Amino acid sequence: MKKIKILVLILLIVLLSACSLTKEAIDEDDFNRIMISEGFKVTNVINEYVESSYFEEAFIAEKDGYEIQFYELEDDSFAKKIYNANKQQMESAKDGTYMESNVDLINNNKYSVDTQGTYTVVSRIDDTIVYLSVNSKFKEEVNSILKKLGY
Repeated sequence: MKKIKILVLILLIVLLSACSLTKEAIDEDDFNRIMISEGFKVTNVINEYVESSYFEEAFIAEKDGYEIQFYELEDDSFAKKIYNANKQQMESAKDGTYMESNVDLINNNKYSVDTQGTYTVVSRIDDTIVYLSVNSKFKEEVNSILKKLGY
């Protein structure tokens, strides 16, 4: 009986840890609703990407002189490529003193860097990307918004 309890406990721990390794992507409606409730002006910019067939949706939310971008792509392979290209560009832009964070899990990645007074984040869940590059004074504010978005 004791072996069964231990086995059940181990199975429960594995299941709970696997659940925390994945996230659920939001869609454009969720992005718009959350950003508008936070006082942002949201603009659909998909027309800027008509020549790139792998973009399904593209939005920019603006407030206080900065913006947060949201993209939904054809599939997660395109999202991974865009995430990796942005991450590589951010890594090469690091200069002097900086703080960075990198998370790579099952269906999501997040990379952020704070350098030279600019805080930049690229975050991917499945086939979606959220990107921002703001003055470091907005770091806490945008991290709060990213948390509300689930990114």
